[in-house]
Amino acid sequence: MTDYNMGKIMNKEVSKEKVLITGGCGYLGRNLYSYLTSKNYNVVSLAHNHIISNQKIVRGDVLKRNTLIKAMVEMDYIIHCAARMFGGKKDEFRVNSEGTRNVLDIAESSGVRKVIHISSLAVANESIEHFNSTESVEYPKKPINHYVSSKIEGENFALAKKDDINIIILRPGWIWGPGNESIIKMFKMIKERKFVFIGSGKNLTYFTYISNLLQAIDLALSVNKIPSGEIFNITDGSKVTMKNFVDTVASQFKLQSVKRRVPIWLANSAAFLIEKFRPDSDFTRQNVAIMSKNLHFDISKAEKVLGYRPNKDLNKQIAEVINSDF
Repeated sequence: MTDYNMGKIMNKEVSKEKVLITGGCGYLGRNLYSYLTSKNYNVVSLAHNHIISNQKIVRGDVLKRNTLIKAMVEMDYIIHCAARMFGGKKDEFRVNSEGTRNVLDIAESSGVRKVIHISSLAVANESIEHFNSTESVEYPKKPINHYVSSKIEGENFALAKKDDINIIILRPGWIWGPGNESIIKMFKMIKERKFVFIGSGKNLTYFTYISNLLQAIDLALSVNKIPSGEIFNITDGSKVTMKNFVDTVASQFKLQSVKRRVPIWLANSAAFLIEKFRPDSDFTRQNVAIMSKNLHFDISKAEKVLGYRPNKDLNKQIAEVINSDF
């Protein structure tokens, strides 16, 4: 599998504006590095123990402040993508909470001009129905897992810093595109006729295609006079149901639409037991909610303030994934 090719790097003098990406070895980080380099930024990735091909890297760890001090020397912008995503013990999610606090503290003391914090629409509570919910939606009173709890803590740290450093918060939904492991797994299940809807499949999704998220980050970097602490929902902006999405994938594989379904209550019961005995599993109550709840969020603020214009061509996007990874 190869990363999404966001375009050839321009043969121009490298910009004096320096950008540090935390989490540069992850799916978003790798694509963001290529994208911003093509936009003529001077980009560096913060890497822990990973080797990242074709990237300029600096060794560091968001949980070790002394390494962040060295990494942020003369940086203009920080894009904080580093995050723990999947199941595990509470302490394993410190990168999302304590790591965010460290990044913001060192960015402030280092004179960084702006921080883009990549949050998640998980903080808006995926366990309830959303029909065009705005950024003002309340955090869940009882987060469904350590991931959600830690991302809320990360946002709170960011908001607490808004008067000390210029910070913009982006909340993407389910990030997808060529090279994304979770979407490849889903497409493979559809191709092999193993995919099963949880519930009716008529629930609205909150997909965020990789090129759309990269556009939003670029705009957050470049648009001036955005008040510090502003939050933006970032999705593909289409009212696409899970059934629409899955059936479109199936049709591009020359297959009939998916019919099989399991009740939501049964999937939730199974997820509860699996989480209890296998906390590292990716079959969780959160994922059951993502696959079965209406999760449609209002992106008009990003459109108005940032000038965000997401590509909504679902057929083309699915074709790009299939052509890249199958």
